[in-house]
Amino acid sequence: MFDGVKENPELLYKEVLDFLNTDEYFPDSLHEKSNKTKQNKNQILNYFITSSRNIIHKHNLHYIKPLLRYSGISPVAEYIRDHLNVTSKGGSSRRSLDDDSIRMLQGYYSKEIDQLEKLIDTDLSHWRA
Repeated sequence: MFDGVKENPELLYKEVLDFLNTDEYFPDSLHEKSNKTKQNKNQILNYFITSSRNIIHKHNLHYIKPLLRYSGISPVAEYIRDHLNVTSKGGSSRRSLDDDSIRMLQGYYSKEIDQLEKLIDTDLSHWRA
């Protein structure tokens, strides 16, 4: 399914519009990349921000969230986490699985791939190659 979206987003978008019985409209942003993979510049800073949120949730301290928001602490922390402490990862830095791992995973998920093919009526043989 994702491969089809990546290769031909217009087709899926048109199918959704047809399903919803709406007029055709193709926004200019249809081919824009969104939600690009990012990497933290400073792992310690990211750990501090993430663990602070986890502590609030774990100890049910939700009542301090409005105070953190109102004081500006939350917006600043989120801005640092999402904009200043990240760098875009290029496609070349993506690590690939070794052949043995790929074969092991293909064998392990073979039954599920068969079931998914039948469920969505789509050829997924390239997942086995």
